[in-house]
Amino acid sequence: MATIVKEDPQAQQQPPSNDHGAADTEELDMPPTGCGILGRYPVLSVLIFASAGIGLGVGLSYWEPDDPEDKDIALKWLGLIGDMFIRALKAIVLPLVFINVVISVVDMMSLGRASAIGWKTIGLYLLTTIIASIVGIISIV
Repeated sequence: MATIVKEDPQAQQQPPSNDHGAADTEELDMPPTGCGILGRYPVLSVLIFASAGIGLGVGLSYWEPDDPEDKDIALKWLGLIGDMFIRALKAIVLPLVFINVVISVVDMMSLGRASAIGWKTIGLYLLTTIIASIVGIISIV
């Protein structure tokens, strides 16, 4: 005798899960990172801003105001913004990279792996940093 199974129309079906065991609907509910087009298309936004910077630079090079002092003032203000950006990179990015390299090497050494590789990595990093510093000082003088 065959048994007939009727499905309960009020029973809820479980959403299909991905490889990690999380429901697909959970991933869709996550808010997008970033702000507007910058968050959705970061590469496109970098290309747009780089093009805008190039266009601004070319436009200012061909700009001939009535008073030549106006161009000098505009270039000084734009130069100030550029200098502040480069100084911020030097103050934040370089120490951040150095700390990350040191932490990675220390983690490798604490696991008992690659102690020779760790010391070589730190030595090469310090050597290239010293060479870059010397080249920078020579180029200033």
